Amino acid sequence: MRGLIRDSRVKRGILGILRRGERVSGDTMAAELGVSRVAVWKHVRELIALGYTIDSSRKGYMLLSEPGEPYPWELDVRSYYVLRTPSTMDVAGKLAEDGEPGWTFVIAREQTSGKGRRGSRWESRRGGLYFSVILRPDMRLADVSGLVPPTLDAIVRTLSHYGIEAEMRECGVYVTGRKTAGVLVEAA
Repeated sequence: MRGLIRDSRVKRGILGILRRGERVSGDTMAAELGVSRVAVWKHVRELIALGYTIDSSRKGYMLLSEPGEPYPWELDVRSYYVLRTPSTMDVAGKLAEDGEPGWTFVIAREQTSGKGRRGSRWESRRGGLYFSVILRPDMRLADVSGLVPPTLDAIVRTLSHYGIEAEMRECGVYVTGRKTAGVLVEAA
């Protein structure tokens, strides 16, 4: 799929090495990761394009800052990241049809046509957290809507853990009277 950022063993490895806080040569990283120096250079260029600040000199590479985006190599879950998409649910649906396993996350920086309840549109500008999760539960289709309340409860408990008072209503989570999060379940 176009624009879908996939996990990368090499990017994960490069960042792990650079997070040690030292300047590291491309040759050293290549040897440690079992790839060519050109592959290291290519992945470093891609990381820079994605917002990582990596200084490059004759002595090697040094990580100066990170973008704080939930790229797949930053997470301990199977995931894909897209900078901009109409809807993460559409991407997740296509991946599920193609056999992607359960508990795969599709995360977006921005959605242009996020989905809400009863066909409404969910505004999804940059700065929020927008994702869909592929689940493959062993349950009857009629029982799928039962996934919503425990999911909302988990969101409320997580926000509470960070000192944010939230309440659960229907298919949403509200903070200071404004809808902050929504849960929509689609099943096939």
